[in-house]
Amino acid sequence: MRIFALHFPRLSSLRFRLTGLGLVLSMLIVGAMSYVMVSALHGAAQRDVANRIETMDTLMVSLLLDHVVSNDLNDIYNHLERFTGQGNVAYVAVRNVAGEVMATSAWNPITPYPAADNLTRFPFFISDQNVFTQVLPLRRGDEQVGDLIYGLSVADTKASLRQAVWYCAWVALASLGLLIGLQFFIGSWLLTPLDKLGKAARSIADGDYHATLPAPSTDEMSELTQHFSNMQTALNARMAEVHEQQNMLHAVSDYAYAWELWINPSGQLYWSNAAAERVVGYTREECLILIGGLTGLTHPDDQPRLLRSLSHAAETRTAGEGFEFRVRHRRGDWIWLTANWHPIYSIDHDYQGMRLSLLDCTQQRYSREALNQAFDDLQEMQVTDEQHLRETVRERARLSALLSALSIGIVLVDEHDKVVYANSMFINMWGLSSEAAIIGVYLPDLVPRIFNLRPTFSEEQGETAVSECHLDDGRVVTFQQVPIPDLDHDSLWIFADVTAERATAEQLMFLAERDTLTGVYNRRRFQSDLDKNVKRAVRREQPMALLMFDLNDFKIINDMHGHAAGDQVLIDIARAVSKTIRTNEVFCRLGGDEFAILLPEASTYDATMLAKRIEAIITELRFEFDGCERRTSASIGIAVYPNHAENADTLVHAADTAMYEAKKLKTDKRGSWVVFDATMDLTARHALHPTQYVNEQRLEPTVIADALHDTFQPADIDELFG
Repeated sequence: MRIFALHFPRLSSLRFRLTGLGLVLSMLIVGAMSYVMVSALHGAAQRDVANRIETMDTLMVSLLLDHVVSNDLNDIYNHLERFTGQGNVAYVAVRNVAGEVMATSAWNPITPYPAADNLTRFPFFISDQNVFTQVLPLRRGDEQVGDLIYGLSVADTKASLRQAVWYCAWVALASLGLLIGLQFFIGSWLLTPLDKLGKAARSIADGDYHATLPAPSTDEMSELTQHFSNMQTALNARMAEVHEQQNMLHAVSDYAYAWELWINPSGQLYWSNAAAERVVGYTREECLILIGGLTGLTHPDDQPRLLRSLSHAAETRTAGEGFEFRVRHRRGDWIWLTANWHPIYSIDHDYQGMRLSLLDCTQQRYSREALNQAFDDLQEMQVTDEQHLRETVRERARLSALLSALSIGIVLVDEHDKVVYANSMFINMWGLSSEAAIIGVYLPDLVPRIFNLRPTFSEEQGETAVSECHLDDGRVVTFQQVPIPDLDHDSLWIFADVTAERATAEQLMFLAERDTLTGVYNRRRFQSDLDKNVKRAVRREQPMALLMFDLNDFKIINDMHGHAAGDQVLIDIARAVSKTIRTNEVFCRLGGDEFAILLPEASTYDATMLAKRIEAIITELRFEFDGCERRTSASIGIAVYPNHAENADTLVHAADTAMYEAKKLKTDKRGSWVVFDATMDLTARHALHPTQYVNEQRLEPTVIADALHDTFQPADIDELFG
């Protein structure tokens, strides 16, 4: 009887009442948990169907809209067949704006189409309806060109939901039975912390990973609470780690210099980073849906090579590098890319496809070709010169006539450096009387200054290097000694007056750094001075500022009055701004109506003051074309190192972003200026005006001075002649 009393207390006892209350509360808690779980499962099912509908809407509209507009029934039907063949789409049909069926798949067009379903009212439990009907209008801009009707199979979702509900019911019954059995052995003091712990667990399950757990006590509840606390801490740490990994992956993928691609084992383009837009002009979303993927953009002559290389790499799962091919840029021209690929494996060493890294090598490709051509030309010229030299040695008479007509000075000396022959150009170059007067004369006595600079003869090269001398009259003369094997120890001296060529070279160098329209520095000089000033600022730990501005309503002047009027506006503005900047500040035209000013050792205040002056100057300018007065204004972006950027590239991005923020603040009569703020979106320029920047650029032709360098840069021609 004593044992019986322990398990079955008196009806009037407090323990019985607490136990009864505990049973009632347990039933309520189990019921509430079951309701919450069923509601959560139902909501999850709705969200799953909603995500599938959103995905299908986006995919179908992107693939069918252009074909519906062009009334391409064959392509529409092929896409519909592919959709219904995937298994999730039960049927699909496309109607034109008149309501006529253009194409259908898996549905009898004679049978009326069902009405569109409402997701919030869709019967997941009580009905046998396993197809969700979606009616989607097809719009091109504000104009509706038709609509799309398709049925999405949700049978798997309903089956999973019902199975989960039955599982929850069994779990609820089992939990209730367990609670009934345990109520006789736990005290009322445990119910309250257990309920709090359950609420905290539900909050964690709903995504609140920082939910407050009940205070620890001195019994078993304390241990359970501690376990939950440890789980919560571990979960928060794991979520923080996942978030950090996501940020790292975002930084590595979207801000990588190369265009990174992931081709799955079936050969389809699976993933692309954001660098695709910088390399080929297409967004990564557009690259993923382009028919043919990467090969769809490849030049027809390069497609077979690329397919063979990628197929071989996929079959053998080997890496490759240095593969060059052409792709069509979004602007329409062909560019050269260098491809490096490597197989991708999961943590479990499962083959996941191929990773492709693509770099724009157009400039390097053209430079290499130009360099090879120049080298071939030089070799050919060298062979020709050697042949001519041997011929002149054999036939002196013909040599004299030929060399007299040359624009270079030629002197033949014997082994004692005495003149044997000199052409008329040499005599005129040094102001000598005649050839007969210098025959047999010691050459160093004729040109002592040059002979004192005589370079050391190289036995390995067979000749001396070309040297030069700057004369007092301003002339620049190059000279070289060339041995003549056929004439024992005789040698040939070659003199050339390169004064005009050097002047031309200096002029070319000047033109290469200047904008030919406005006379200010060009983009080439801007980039060079930007790097120098940033490095100087870093070294001296001093600030520097960058102003970037473009002209508001400049396109209107171009469109209404012609490019000649636009050019005059640019010239006048450049002249006016040049008068207000300091001598150590660098004023550049980047292209079109976009300008930049570098301010060494300048603070934010200094840059702001200059921006105010420039905005006032440009606003006050008046232009008259075709009897109409025109005005313009400037939108100025300001960025300061190291406040807003850590290197040259980020400084340009910051100033560019601030400039496009300033455009938002402009009025009809005045421009505006904005100092960069870290909260600004660095991609705002292209997000606000995705095509304006390209369309408004009208680069003026400039003279190229790259012939002065050892390596020719063809890409610079494209930049200057556009």
